[in-house]
Amino acid sequence: MAEGKWAPRHIWRARTDHCALLRIFFPIRRSGSSVAINTPKDGQRVTITSKREYRESLARFAGEHFARFHITVELPPGRTRRELEHHIREFYIRVNRVFLGRNWYMPENGPNRMQGVVSFEEAAGGWHAHMLVKPPAGAEPEQFAEAASHVWTEQPTPSSVYRGTPVTGRCGKIHVQTVTDTSSDRLRVARYDFKRVTFTPGDGLSWNFIDQMAALRRSR
Repeated sequence: MAEGKWAPRHIWRARTDHCALLRIFFPIRRSGSSVAINTPKDGQRVTITSKREYRESLARFAGEHFARFHITVELPPGRTRRELEHHIREFYIRVNRVFLGRNWYMPENGPNRMQGVVSFEEAAGGWHAHMLVKPPAGAEPEQFAEAASHVWTEQPTPSSVYRGTPVTGRCGKIHVQTVTDTSSDRLRVARYDFKRVTFTPGDGLSWNFIDQMAALRRSR
């Protein structure tokens, strides 16, 4: 892939508007201290001139579109970033299947699937990730929080929502929080999640859309 260019890969058909929004935030060219970014309008570019401005743009977008739940997931020290990404993909698949059924991946379920962004951080020899997500359509907040916790790791009490095997067994940690339904609180949480996002053409390495991560997996 040529430097400065990025092309999304899909197994499931994504909505056009989502792909357009995705292209807003992936830098495509760097020149001096600025980054030119595609917009959904034909031929139009927006130039962001600072890391702070870039982070703020990401936070405002994620806060507005996805910040219904804030989820932090963690693996023990010594585990790799690749392992964490694998578990997050499995998490996305299983949560959608809980609420949308076995045909969760079909095109007609596109608008109903869980949506969100994931930002990655490394600290104390281990990896963790912050997720801002909008649950699958029809998922009650309490049911979603319960399902998410049990899908990620083994819990002390059984779940009436999810009875399958946790994606991390007993080793993972998860913290699920609802985000207060105000613009200010959504933005506050999103700013926290993007606090370490870098300002380079390869910035997709430090964050991604959760459905784009899972699109590289075989549907089942």
